[in-house]
Amino acid sequence: MNPLFPLTDFLSSNLSLGLMRCPGMTLLPLSLKNIPPLNPNFLRSKSKPPNTPKSYMVDVLKRGILSLFMRRCVILFSLFFLSLSFAHPIEFGACDINYSASGTLGISGEVKNLKVSVRADPCGNGTLTLFFKHPLERENWNTSCRLSQKKRLTFITNPLPFPPNLSFYLNRTKYVDMNERIQREASEIVEGSENTLEAGLRIARWVKENVEYDRRYAHVFKSASWTYDNRRGVCSEFTHLFLAMARSVGIPARYVSGLAYSDLEQKYSPHAWAEFFAGEWVPVDLTFGEFGLLDATHIKLFDAVDGEEGIIRMEWGGSGSVSFVGESVRFEIGSHCEPLYLDFPFWVDVDRKELSDDDYFLTTVTVFNPTDRYTVLPVFITRVQDGLELVHGGYEDFIILEPESNNTKRFLFHVKDLDDKYTYRFTLQVHVDPLGSFEEELSIDHRRERRPLSYYLPLLSEGVMNPSITILNWSLEENPCYEEENLLLFSLRNSGNKVLRLSAEVEYAGHEVREDLGELLIGQERFVNISIPRFDYGEFEAKLTISSEDVATRVSFPLIFAEPPEMRLNIKDVELEGGVNFNLEASGECSHEELWVEAPLETFQVSPGEVSIPIFSLLPGNNTLRITFYCYDKYGTPFSESKYLNVRPSVNLLEKVLMYLNAFLKTALNSIKTLIKGL
Repeated sequence: MNPLFPLTDFLSSNLSLGLMRCPGMTLLPLSLKNIPPLNPNFLRSKSKPPNTPKSYMVDVLKRGILSLFMRRCVILFSLFFLSLSFAHPIEFGACDINYSASGTLGISGEVKNLKVSVRADPCGNGTLTLFFKHPLERENWNTSCRLSQKKRLTFITNPLPFPPNLSFYLNRTKYVDMNERIQREASEIVEGSENTLEAGLRIARWVKENVEYDRRYAHVFKSASWTYDNRRGVCSEFTHLFLAMARSVGIPARYVSGLAYSDLEQKYSPHAWAEFFAGEWVPVDLTFGEFGLLDATHIKLFDAVDGEEGIIRMEWGGSGSVSFVGESVRFEIGSHCEPLYLDFPFWVDVDRKELSDDDYFLTTVTVFNPTDRYTVLPVFITRVQDGLELVHGGYEDFIILEPESNNTKRFLFHVKDLDDKYTYRFTLQVHVDPLGSFEEELSIDHRRERRPLSYYLPLLSEGVMNPSITILNWSLEENPCYEEENLLLFSLRNSGNKVLRLSAEVEYAGHEVREDLGELLIGQERFVNISIPRFDYGEFEAKLTISSEDVATRVSFPLIFAEPPEMRLNIKDVELEGGVNFNLEASGECSHEELWVEAPLETFQVSPGEVSIPIFSLLPGNNTLRITFYCYDKYGTPFSESKYLNVRPSVNLLEKVLMYLNAFLKTALNSIKTLIKGL
């Protein structure tokens, strides 16, 4: 009999903290049958309740006897048990895996030349291709092999700067539906990231900490925006949200479909995780909290832009149909796994081991990287739910190792306000995968001196802010401008690692125009236009300055405000004998000028002075002549002024007949020319 059975109700409501995987996949949750025998050194009470023997708690633990006083100690039990709710994949370092996948296709009607592509062949090229020229009513397929897998560090020679300037795996899809809320959250998470590797890992940690695993969504597919709003789902929702957040700040990220081992069900099941590009593809399992280094039970089948792509693709001819008989793919997998440790020197320092309640202490993890490349190691911290809270860092976290150097990661803990009647002891456990574990026993006594949060804040800065703004292009709506104001058009991109609140200033001729542009998120591009009023006429060297509190960028551009030229056009001395004759007067402040007369059947370029329009350019009866004066200023901008002259030429009968015939022939000729151009 388990001596702790009277605590079953309490423990079942407080210890259900196992990390859930995808449908049927669960990391080993803490339960009564998993708890090792109690060790009094992990927990003991130094200040006892009134009339309680000093050895009372140890005796109770040994004998499994409940009494009224044990209820006084229930928080101590929770501290002890929850300190063990610490799951990490140390036992899955190296695995020998017997892999088998199979399926059955049902054929109805006339089907021929059936081609089946199954992306479930990790032993070969990833895809098993089958061809059935004349398929039977049932067609079976299978593939099997033996895999030897080990945890593999991701090595990167030169991590990409952040944000990167890449164009692949950034698109919005049905399930990776980025929006401004997601981009804003992602921008705040990655602020200060030194490179794309750090930025991607920060997003992964945030998704793990802020999305709750909920098995009710095991057989539905939800988008990233839905997951962000509801903060729950299974591995596909975790992964889609990560992809959306990463892509929204310019980090290429892709969806991985595969299998992984379930401790709870003692079998392999379908699973999803992500990879992001930081110079190399870096794996992150958002459900397990494994960042940069996955346990050896992860079997990758294929990657895609999102989780909508299926594992099987089929093509066939004929009028029949093809369907799955039972599950589309049946997996049968067995494995033998062992721990795997890496011989990198590491140590953990806890700055204070004797604490008060409502107190803070700092834990620093240091790892030496002897290689000449960057890599990432996962870090796991015990959860002591009723005693401690982690205020800086994550329970599933990471440490980035720079080449040939010591690398540190800091975790700040807050001791909660506990019952002053007791002194507490608990064990802090830190595991750096795959290096090993560290344990430190700490004690809490409310009579000790506290250390405030303000003491630690200067030690917790992460990364360096590198704000940067890029003006992608600019143009003026018109230049020179002849109106009261001009419009400056340009695009901005936040090319740094900090969210910026921007303002714009345009300066020319001693005058300034300012405008607040609001926030620009990391990686975000925005089109902006600013109205520039005319303060004076002339040619100016203008400056556009885009600035935030700690960065500014400038461009210079020519700005011209000009006056339209004065123009004069007069028509005098009109005569209607033998056509139309008149005198034109045209003048203005022009660098170049043109005069045109548009008659019903012909258009003429003329010069100032006497103008003659032939009779066969007119129609019998009333005609309207349009006289246009074009004046080009020194910038080559054309201005025009037109006047109209109504005339009725004086002609005899023969001339009238010839004018009709001439008009018919010219109209027909123009129609033929138009028809030929259309062909």
